[in-house]
Amino acid sequence: MSKKNVKIDLTGTYDESMDVIDNASITDEFKAHLREEYHKIYDDIGQMISMESPTEVPSWVKLT
Repeated sequence: MSKKNVKIDLTGTYDESMDVIDNASITDEFKAHLREEYHKIYDDIGQMISMESPTEVPSWVKLT
């Protein structure tokens, strides 16, 4: 089995990234691994974005 480097750019949208993984010339096992790792990151970011704003912040504190 020969090994080769395959460039996979996952910097696009979620759908674009899934398409890149689907169309990459890599094994199905590695595609599954990439999807799993991507979902871990994607889910972590989603949780950070959906965090509620802090309550009972003094009025003199400016939240930006």
